[in-house]
Amino acid sequence: MILDMYTSEKGRKSYIISGIRSKQSKTKAGLLQVMGLVDFVSYNNDKSSLIRIKEIKADHLYQKVPFDVMRSCLGVFMMEVCSKSVKETESNLQLFDFIRASLLRLDRQEIQKLSLFHIQFLLGLSKHLGFAIQDNYNEVLNLLSLRDGCFTDRNFGPKHSLGKANSLALSQIIRKEKTKIPKAERDNILDFLILYYRYHIDNFGKIKSLEVLRSIFS
Repeated sequence: MILDMYTSEKGRKSYIISGIRSKQSKTKAGLLQVMGLVDFVSYNNDKSSLIRIKEIKADHLYQKVPFDVMRSCLGVFMMEVCSKSVKETESNLQLFDFIRASLLRLDRQEIQKLSLFHIQFLLGLSKHLGFAIQDNYNEVLNLLSLRDGCFTDRNFGPKHSLGKANSLALSQIIRKEKTKIPKAERDNILDFLILYYRYHIDNFGKIKSLEVLRSIFS
């Protein structure tokens, strides 16, 4: 089995583990599902495109994610975004800790507080990737610019500026003044953030899990 993993020491790497589906294997396949948090030891062969895993065990066993459709869909969405945006093959402990902490919070947070989780994750991840949205909203600078990643007084059109009501709601999310917003605003903000990622990341492409996630929150 080939695994695409983001690690604390080496960034994003591809690993291979043998015999995972054999009856004699001590490693359960469920341990290696999307979102799995693991500790492992690999053979030291950084020159190879595939590094062989020697030992692997669970770092954290989810208590709620596997049994909750909303949490599972959020997790799949988060991992798809990470797969398309996190490319570096060097250690970045701050980014690693952010992703790991987000997955743990997804497993532990009260279900009533998950409606903005994916938006908060996108905002947080953008900080670590170097294109965070500036928190400069006010009565005059009340339109978020796709290109500049900040609030301005200029309207560049619906594909390049977030409308006033949605910009206000997003600024309140950034400042943690709101934990819930109407579905229409949430969908508009989510769509704009995906466009924002697409603008700043080459070949970001389409998020396949987006429509499923949207239906879960309908």
